[in-house]
Amino acid sequence: MSRDTNFYGAGGKSAIPLMLGLMCNTVAIAGTRVVETRRQRLVTIVMLPFLPCGGQTVVAAIFTLAIFPVKTAIIILVGLTIINLLAASLAGKLLSLTVPHPPADGMIMELPLFHRPNFRTIFGGVRMRIELFLRRAAGVIFFWPAYRLGDQLFSWRRGSNQLSLSVWTLS
Repeated sequence: MSRDTNFYGAGGKSAIPLMLGLMCNTVAIAGTRVVETRRQRLVTIVMLPFLPCGGQTVVAAIFTLAIFPVKTAIIILVGLTIINLLAASLAGKLLSLTVPHPPADGMIMELPLFHRPNFRTIFGGVRMRIELFLRRAAGVIFFWPAYRLGDQLFSWRRGSNQLSLSVWTLS
C-alpha cells in the first residue's frame, strides 16, 4: 500500500485518510494530521475532494435513477466514480511533480502497548453504564407503559365520579 501511495507522492500513512475519503471527506481531511511531512499531507488533502464520499454517491444515485433507466444509471454511476478516482490520481501525481519533496523515510507506524484486558474493569464499566441508563430511562421505559395501561383499564366515566373497569374481551 505504501508503494501505491508513494507513486502519487502521498506516502504510506496517507492510505488511511484516502480510504476514509470514500466514506466522508471531512473526517478524512481531519485524519491527514497523521501524515508525516507537509508535502505528503498537502498531496493527500488535494486528492481527497475528488474521492466520492458516501453522501455524494447516494445523491448521485438518486438523481441518476430518477432521470435514467436502471441499467443506464448504473453505468453512469460507475463512470462517475472512475472519473473521480482518475481525477484524484491525476491531481496527486501533478502536485507531487510540482512540489519539491524531502528524502522519504520508510513507513513506521507507532502502536500503543497492548495489555491483556482486565475483565473486572470491563464489567465494572459495563455495570456502571447499565445502572446510569436504567436510572435515566426507567421512568420512560417501565413506568410510562404501566401508566398508560392503568389509564386504559381504570378510566373515569364522563359526567360521573365513578371509576369504571374496562373489560377486554377476545373475539
